[in-house]
Amino acid sequence: MELNQILYKYRYVCVGLVIAIVFIVFLLFQVQSKPSNEEAVVVNDLPIQDETNTEEEDVEVVKQTIVVDVKGEVRAPDIYELNEGDRVYHAIKAAGGITKDAEDKQINYAMLVKDEMLIYVPRIGEVDVEVGVQENGDNESNVISINDATEAELEQITGVGPSKAKAIIKYREENGPFNQIEDLLQVSGIGEKSLEKMKDQITIK
Repeated sequence: MELNQILYKYRYVCVGLVIAIVFIVFLLFQVQSKPSNEEAVVVNDLPIQDETNTEEEDVEVVKQTIVVDVKGEVRAPDIYELNEGDRVYHAIKAAGGITKDAEDKQINYAMLVKDEMLIYVPRIGEVDVEVGVQENGDNESNVISINDATEAELEQITGVGPSKAKAIIKYREENGPFNQIEDLLQVSGIGEKSLEKMKDQITIK
């Protein structure tokens, strides 16, 4: 039997086989393309999660503001708003920096400042005065007892730095409590000008 006759006789079988092959190829293509689509969905989800994390990381912590009074040998003495955790350096910088007449050696730039504090920068030659940092206020609770105060508390008095605070405590230990405010004149480094600035802030009680 010739080939043409065979093909003609089994033509329906051949057409069926061709259709079956095409259908199988189509199914295989669909199966292979499906995981790729799912992968694309997963990959597309990742940037969304990253963006969410970025937004959370970009949230800034709002710092509490404090107010300080800067006086003495600075270019612009005034009241300034600073951030909690700032130091004397930031306060003096806000006031325009020190003048050419400032006694720079006596400034503790690293000292932390607190709300309602006064910072005083002395003039060159003002040997009886150091940078003073004190809490402002007219209440009696703000008056410091020179007979009982710790070194840190003494440093809150205008004109009293670490060296003068140590000298006051040393005098108490060697001579007993102060009988009157004027006895501070017996402490090394404290003169009449310094005492005049302290009087409203101290007591012997």
